[in-house]
Amino acid sequence: MSAKSLSPLINCPDGFSGACTIPYGVTSIGNRACAYCSALTSLTIPDSVRSIGAYAFSGCSALASVTIPASVTSISNTAFYDCSALASINVHPDNPNYASVDGVLFDKGLTVLIQCPVGFSGAYIIPAGTVTIDNAAFARCSALTSVTIPDSVRSIGDYAFSGCSALTTVTIPSSVTAIGTCAFSDCSSLASVAIPSSVTSIGDQVFWGCTNLAFVAIPSSITSIGRYAFRDCQSLTSITIPANVKLIGAGAFFRCLAITSVTIPAGVTFIGLNAFKFCLALSTVTIPESVSSIGDRAFECCAALVTVIIPASVTYIGERAFDCCSSLTSVLFTGDAPTICSHAFDNTPATIYYRPGTSGWGTAMTGRPAVLLPFD
Repeated sequence: MSAKSLSPLINCPDGFSGACTIPYGVTSIGNRACAYCSALTSLTIPDSVRSIGAYAFSGCSALASVTIPASVTSISNTAFYDCSALASINVHPDNPNYASVDGVLFDKGLTVLIQCPVGFSGAYIIPAGTVTIDNAAFARCSALTSVTIPDSVRSIGDYAFSGCSALTTVTIPSSVTAIGTCAFSDCSSLASVAIPSSVTSIGDQVFWGCTNLAFVAIPSSITSIGRYAFRDCQSLTSITIPANVKLIGAGAFFRCLAITSVTIPAGVTFIGLNAFKFCLALSTVTIPESVSSIGDRAFECCAALVTVIIPASVTYIGERAFDCCSSLTSVLFTGDAPTICSHAFDNTPATIYYRPGTSGWGTAMTGRPAVLLPFD
């Protein structure tokens, strides 16, 4: 239904079924106005409409196509989010702000890819000249199998390919300088990816839930790995963290079940909360002298970890940092006793060893026996 003046369209009842013709005179379609009208099969938008709001038709799972009239000057990039049957978004050629190429929505200048219809199936080649892949542009395109990104593209937006569960391969060209939050999250068939050297940081949650990702090439240009960037990448067996990385964010490798070894580069000063939690196969980790703090639960439940060397630079070990590391038998501290939270080594068989000439040690630390090495 719409307000009395027919502007805007506020809400279409969830139970609406069949074809919908929006009355002439409606000038805007509000946020979530027709969201989850799952039996809406077709839609006619009059040329009085000027704007289409966020999630306006989200979840309209029977909607197969839509035509944007010339009057529309503003479309939210989530207007047709999760319309699983939507195969084409067409735009009237006289529209001043938008265009359609083979059913994919672009800005008028064809530099911003705004939305690929969720029902798209197969391989897609992004046209040359595209500069930006917008936020959520391909989100939930579950039948997209491959995408070719041209070297005109400079940025990949937040959630750009999130939930593309059939996407097996993607090549990111060297023109790309920014990859947004959750850009490839839940791409559960993606097996490998190479990040170009033009990118300097891996953002938050970029590859979260890429359960089939077995290989990722991280270039030396990367200086930070964001929060939960590789969470639940359960097929990733090894990871090379470049020497220039200074920050490993919270949960960066959370539940990467198959990783067996990690070398943290010199320059990293802090290992974040949950950084390697539930890395069940992790048997060796190298912590450099630059690290001063190991965050809460950083290595919790790393069940294959047998020994760890804590450098003299470390002054703080967080709560449950090594809790439930059930194979951890030896923890060697090379410097003075840091601040160790009370449950840092709970549920481990670890013995703590420390060197002659260091201070702050007792016969036990946080419930674990502490032993002076007989030689340095």
